[in-house]
Amino acid sequence: MFNKNSSLYPLRWMILIGSIVLVLLAYANYSGWRFFASNSQESWSASGPGQHK
Repeated sequence: MFNKNSSLYPLRWMILIGSIVLVLLAYANYSGWRFFASNSQESWSASGPGQHK
């Protein structure tokens, strides 16, 4: 993938991991999969401050 003479060679693992994370985030955005969702968290409401659902 990278030649040893390339200026990006020392960053090859960071680039590889960053690419994998970017693909996962794009897939999650496309499929509607929510990473940090749980049922125990309170929901945000547009009804103003101090109002909880």
